[in-house]
Amino acid sequence: MKLFANRDNLSFSDVESIKPDQELTLSPSALEAVPQQLNMAKFQKAKSVNIFIEDNQGGLDTTILNKLELNGIPRLIKGSKIDRPKVTHSRMGDALNPV
Repeated sequence: MKLFANRDNLSFSDVESIKPDQELTLSPSALEAVPQQLNMAKFQKAKSVNIFIEDNQGGLDTTILNKLELNGIPRLIKGSKIDRPKVTHSRMGDALNPV
């Protein structure tokens, strides 16, 4: 799995030539809802994250993604009306929603 932060208009050919901000190799045991830590320095100012799943488990022809959850704390912007940070969760198909 290749992760790219803040890359607008990323295409399939781009993911082959651009170095990802982080790569994750997930074993079958790692797929059992075990949180994967990201490099905070690469993602602390991310406004968007593109995820490219390159290979399937066991060489299968189809990728099935049952759940993808990203957790984080939004950065406060100086002069914003936000009083305190709120933890956000994103699930596949959902917009970022405050908890």
